[in-house]
Formats: sequence, C-alpha cells, structure tokens
Amino acid sequence: MLDEPALRSTARLLILASLALNRRMGFATLLQLTGLGKGSLSAHLDQLEEAGLLRLRRVFTIAGPRVVADITPKGLDAYEKYIGALEKLGSARKEGARD
Repeated sequence: MLDEPALRSTARLLILASLALNRRMGFATLLQLTGLGKGSLSAHLDQLEEAGLLRLRRVFTIAGPRVVADITPKGLDAYEKYIGALEKLGSARKEGARD
C-alpha cells in the first residue's frame, strides 16, 4: 500500500502531513507540534530529507539562524497516496459493517 520506507514512523507521518497542509514549517513549530525532542526531530527530518520528501533550509533572521522544512513534490505525492490508502480502508470498513 505504502511503498515509502521513510514513512514507517508515526512521527514522520505527522511531520509530512503537517507540511502537506502548511507547505513550510519551522523547526520550533514542528517541535511543539510533534512533542519530540530536538535530536529526535532532527533525525526524523534528516530521514525525510534523504528520502526526498522534504527540503531543509537554514534561514537567517534577526533572532538568529532558523531551520525551515519545505515539502517537496515527492512529499506531496507520498502524502496523497497515504490519504488515499486511508480512504480505501475507511470505505472497506464501512462496506464490511453493512454486510
């Protein structure tokens, strides 16, 4: 159903879904959203970037450097496949409940 090994983690699925909805998010926002520690979030982001699902950038602001994650077209495609798979499961469950 899902052929992307990088998405075999609920944390990475949450990150990808958040980016699919927002297109771009900062590291601090992702920290709050996921509840992960800095090292864990960084490792998950690195895995998603290595898979080509997102792109990490360093942005320099008045407050100092920030890490920003942008979803890639491949990441959007993977998210859409995941949502499609969930919809199929939901439909199958509803049909099974009617039998």
